[in-house]
Amino acid sequence: MLSKAIESLPTQSPQEKFIGSETLAFDSTRLAAASEIIEDCFSRVVKLAAESEKKDSVYHIGIQMFRLSRGNLNS
Repeated sequence: MLSKAIESLPTQSPQEKFIGSETLAFDSTRLAAASEIIEDCFSRVVKLAAESEKKDSVYHIGIQMFRLSRGNLNS
């Protein structure tokens, strides 16, 4: 899917896609809460797609959240 995303950069306008990312410091004890928010986002987009009468395109949605650092930043 990453190669498909790269291919979309010159071929699709900003109005035809959404690309966003964020790198941040995060309290790992709140990962479960973040997962719930992400699951809610997926559910809402899937529901929006299911309710769409005109289905003229296929999209992929992917959200990843994983630790980049090694060990604890506070130690």
